[in-house]
Amino acid sequence: MNNDASYYLSYKNKLNQSVLFSGLPDELLSPLFEHFQCSTWDAGMMVDSYLSEEKLHWIAEGRVKIEYTDKATGKNLTLFILGKGDIFDIFSLFNKKLNDTVSIALDDLVLLSVDKKTVKNWIHLYPQFNDNLLAYLVEKMRTLEDFAGSLATADSLTRLARLIINHTSPDCSESGFHTVKLIHNLTDDALAKMIGASRQVVNKHLQTFRQTGILSSCSHKELTVLDLNKLKLIAYTRA
Repeated sequence: MNNDASYYLSYKNKLNQSVLFSGLPDELLSPLFEHFQCSTWDAGMMVDSYLSEEKLHWIAEGRVKIEYTDKATGKNLTLFILGKGDIFDIFSLFNKKLNDTVSIALDDLVLLSVDKKTVKNWIHLYPQFNDNLLAYLVEKMRTLEDFAGSLATADSLTRLARLIINHTSPDCSESGFHTVKLIHNLTDDALAKMIGASRQVVNKHLQTFRQTGILSSCSHKELTVLDLNKLKLIAYTRA
């Protein structure tokens, strides 16, 4: 990236605060940052995994949905909702087999992208970067593990409660509610694809949460949690 660009310092600082580059000294981060190229995606843009197989993308602004499609049934399942500081197309760094996934921009996106061959060189040359990358991979693999376990053992109400909790701030805002991040304004259909349920089922569960005072009933377009303890009881104590 051209260090004369007006956004250079801003994005460099954001990159430095991300999990992937945390702890790297500036004398190391600066030359790494110069390999990134800035690009934008419009909200709604969809990119199949094979079209971006040569690049690793770091999200500077906006959100990305990673969606899996079963070729036999045509059914879709959302694997991740990623936001600022996240990276995607990371698993293909270590496995050349293409995934049946598509990356969908939920908002207007600003991405910093770098060639995967370059990243592989970083893995060998910079131990701190390698440690950060492995920690990030483990976190995402645990997320998938928890997701698979919930699909196999929990009912849809429990899965929805856990999904909301995983994206909810544990601390109350000044207004007394808990903010929900990344999934706060998704449609019922989008939430359904994240828990392996139908839109109608998710709509019914959300109505239950609102009627019992767990979620705010002020807006049906924004998720806000009023009673996190009640939500945890549903998520973790149901049979």
